[in-house]
Amino acid sequence: MTNRRKKSNFTNLSDVLGPLVAEIKLDQRLREHSLFSLWPYIVGENLSRLSRPVFFDHQGVMVVACSDASCAQELSLKKMQIQDQLYKAGRGMNVKVSGLRFDIKLARYVKDENVPDPVIEASKLLAIPEFTEIEREVDLKPEDLRELETLKTALINDDGIDPKMIDRILMVHKRELNLREWYRQKGCPSCPSCGLPVARLHWEAGVCGNCYIQSVR
Repeated sequence: MTNRRKKSNFTNLSDVLGPLVAEIKLDQRLREHSLFSLWPYIVGENLSRLSRPVFFDHQGVMVVACSDASCAQELSLKKMQIQDQLYKAGRGMNVKVSGLRFDIKLARYVKDENVPDPVIEASKLLAIPEFTEIEREVDLKPEDLRELETLKTALINDDGIDPKMIDRILMVHKRELNLREWYRQKGCPSCPSCGLPVARLHWEAGVCGNCYIQSVR
């Protein structure tokens, strides 16, 4: 009975998304990107400079690019702790995290100029303001506000999540929603693969940076 209730809660979390339900892939990619954005909070500033979550494989394992073997080794020593935090955060955001893999063969994606961080990229191309200004400028849609409220309720009701992590998850996800809407209002292109608006598409592949990474991995 307990397992059924949990499954039902996850279904309800998706049902409240309104028009976004028709774009399940878009919604899932946004949630995954929000989870990726928590990486610096989970591993710390120093390690986050040397590593970057890049994609989930077909089994739900988060693959992390590492700048070198030393970084991969240090992360490996903390793997269980990191994985536990990711699992808890992902559970509240309805993103399955079944494992964690560190890959130095993907080191080029830590500082790859062709697949920059979307926020940094936007700041270069569009003179993106501070997020406080974006929040004042952008009004989230009702379905976005309902999503945040439902996400908050799901996280609070999950006893396995640190209350401090709840605030960070909500902050990151709200920023993703605000930035997505800001991109739309500025007339930025949408990735033909995932549907998310971005500052610009990869010059050769014609998709966003995250989708480009997955296409060439």
